[in-house]
Amino acid sequence: MQKSEDYRDEVVVNIRDLFFYLLRKWPVFLILVLAGALAGGLFAWIRSGRDLTAAKKAELEQIIQSQTTRESINLENVIQYKELQDAYKKAAESGNSEERVTAYNALVKLEKTLKDDEVMYYKLNYTDYTIKNSFNKKLPVFGALGLGFAGLAFLLLYYIFSKDVKSEEEIDHVPGLKILAALDADGAKAKKGIDKAIRKWENKGRIPANDRNYLKAVLKTMDISRGVVSGDLKDHASAAVMRYIVEQDARFIESGNLATDAEAQFKAKACEGIVLVIHLKETGKALLRRNMEIAENLDRPVIGAVVIR
Repeated sequence: MQKSEDYRDEVVVNIRDLFFYLLRKWPVFLILVLAGALAGGLFAWIRSGRDLTAAKKAELEQIIQSQTTRESINLENVIQYKELQDAYKKAAESGNSEERVTAYNALVKLEKTLKDDEVMYYKLNYTDYTIKNSFNKKLPVFGALGLGFAGLAFLLLYYIFSKDVKSEEEIDHVPGLKILAALDADGAKAKKGIDKAIRKWENKGRIPANDRNYLKAVLKTMDISRGVVSGDLKDHASAAVMRYIVEQDARFIESGNLATDAEAQFKAKACEGIVLVIHLKETGKALLRRNMEIAENLDRPVIGAVVIR
C-alpha cells in the first residue's frame, strides 16, 4: 500500500473494526435500552392517569355515538340498563333492601349480555363518566428503540470522527512508519463471558496477534547499539510493553512521549533510533503525528511501531 503524504487529514474507517467496536459496547446499549424502556413506561403510566384532551374526548364520543346506527349497540338494552341503574339507586336511597337486591340481581344478569359499546354508550350519555388515557404499551418499546438508536448514532459518530488511532490501517497510512509487531493488551486473554466470546470471534477474521517472543526476536535483528522506546507511561498497557522491551533488550531505554516529555527528546537525541508504542483507541493521531515530526527534527529515525490492540 502506498502511503499518503496527507495521512493527517484522512479518515480511515475499517468496517470490520467498527462492527466489533460497537459489539464491545454492548453494556452501553443494554443500559440505554433499559433506560429508554423505563422512561417510556413512566411516561405512559403518567399519561394514563390523565383525562383526554377535549378534542380527543369529543372525537371518541362521536365515534362511539355514531355506532348507535350499527348492530353493535342495542338501544333497548341501554335503556333497560339505565332504568335498572335508576331503580337500584332509588332503592338504595330509600333504604328498601328488597327492591335494591332485586334491582342488583337484574343488573348483574343484564351486564352479562351487554356489549362493551353499549356500556360505554350508557356511561357517555347518562353518567358523568370521564374518558381517560389508557396505558400505551408501545411507549416503552419506542423509548427503548429511540434511546438505543440514539446511542448507536453517537458511537458511530464518535468512532468516525475520533482523534485516536483506531486501527492498524491508519498506522499504515503514516509515511516512514512500519509496524514491528501487534500485541494483545495485558488482560485481553483473561476476559470472560460475552467479552471473551466477542474477542474470540474478532480474532478469527484477522491476522493473529504476535506474542512477545516474536517482538523480542524482531528487536534483536535491529542493527543499532542504543535505542529508545517511546510511549505513554500513564497508559498501563503501553507501560507494560515498554518495560518488557527494556528488560529483554539492554540496548533500549524507555521514555515518555516525545511530544509531551522534554526528557524523552534528550534520550532520543542520544540514541540511534526510536521505537514508538501505539495503543489503539488510546493514542491520539495528533500525538503520533507530533512524535514523527519531532523525530525528524532530531534527525533520528523511527525504527517502527509496536501496536497494542
